[in-house]
Amino acid sequence: MKKRKIGWKERLCAMHPIVVSRSVKGVNKLEVKLEDVITAIHMLVDKAKKQGISAVELNDYYWSVAADERENVTVPDEPSLVVGSLVDDWESILKMINGQNPPSIVDFERLGNVLISMARQSIIRISHTKDVSEREHVW
Repeated sequence: MKKRKIGWKERLCAMHPIVVSRSVKGVNKLEVKLEDVITAIHMLVDKAKKQGISAVELNDYYWSVAADERENVTVPDEPSLVVGSLVDDWESILKMINGQNPPSIVDFERLGNVLISMARQSIIRISHTKDVSEREHVW
């Protein structure tokens, strides 16, 4: 009997099972390990570099749900939208990187906003690629 080869995704999932638990109110909770976040970001950056991407141009403003309303899906009212600025988010991230500001929990949200916009720009670029075979090689 031939042994089946296990891929890196299966090995990673075996090493880092997803931990989901139910809270008292029936809302699912997810445990995310910071090492897994670091691994995912490294993998995405490496893929971008292999595609020849060293920078992404982003539009400044974006719609966002206020942080205190984002995960409160049990209330009947729809969340209110706020306008965010990627320029402000990125300037704050750069100040943290350069040591001008200490790291803050809010920097996770700022970086998340930048990553969401980077993903959106990649989707737009791929959808405008005319050659279908080329789309397979781009994100």
